[in-house]
Amino acid sequence: MVRFRAFFLCFSCCAVLASAQSINVENFNNPGATGAVILGSSWVNNVTRGPDAITVAGTALDVNGWGASGQSLNATGMAFVTIFAQQDVGNVAPSLVLQFEDAQLRTHTLSVSTALFALGTLTAVQMPLGPLPAGFNLAQITGWTIGGGTNGIVAFRMTLDHLTLSATAAPVARSPHSADTNRDFRMSIAELSRLIQLYATRQDTTRTGAYAVATTATEDGFTQDLARAAGAVVTLARYHSSDTNNDGIISLVELTRGIELYNYRVGTERTGQYHIQADTEDGFAPGP
Repeated sequence: MVRFRAFFLCFSCCAVLASAQSINVENFNNPGATGAVILGSSWVNNVTRGPDAITVAGTALDVNGWGASGQSLNATGMAFVTIFAQQDVGNVAPSLVLQFEDAQLRTHTLSVSTALFALGTLTAVQMPLGPLPAGFNLAQITGWTIGGGTNGIVAFRMTLDHLTLSATAAPVARSPHSADTNRDFRMSIAELSRLIQLYATRQDTTRTGAYAVATTATEDGFTQDLARAAGAVVTLARYHSSDTNNDGIISLVELTRGIELYNYRVGTERTGQYHIQADTEDGFAPGP
């Protein structure tokens, strides 16, 4: 552990920011969300706000019951929408609908089947932002709403976690980071130390960074591959979130990205918070 901490101190200030082109429209945080329950809708008193998601239950119907107005979003160049959500028990709503409004009150509506979202497991669903209605101005989005898209017909039971716009259809993470073993969307020193351990894997005196899918229980489902020679090509059944090129090796650049997530701060306090985000090298970004 002493060696791991020494390594961390050497690289803690060397994280390289991703050159992502994306807009985080809503994080559903409490506090910190952009939107709120729409007054007069069936979602009033039927939304439970967690620290980083909302759960719609009770007697809520499939209306668009959450949204924001008075915004100033310039989505020029954005081409994809990613929604991170899950179905909950009792959902009957067939669609999840997102509607944008521009400064001239023109609307653009997107709809995706709720069947694409797993029951009880947060799932990322990505869809094209276009085609746009004639005249709709992406550079002047002033508001948006999300929900079931009807006037209120059937029960809407979903948990909503993130809403992002991106310029490209990048791979999107569908669960917490592999290093985040307690799945709380925060990187702790113990979790970072485990990532450093995988990076530090050696065969004899050569550092390889090789890892494998564990055949017995481990904290993250992976294990060091002490037998693999440097440069050996492998195909794994699944890959660690940090292994962005899927070569079965944790490289220095990939470790540095983990350190970047760990180092996220609010003021002077290191929180290690991160979130799902399209159009980054690993499908994540620092911050809540």
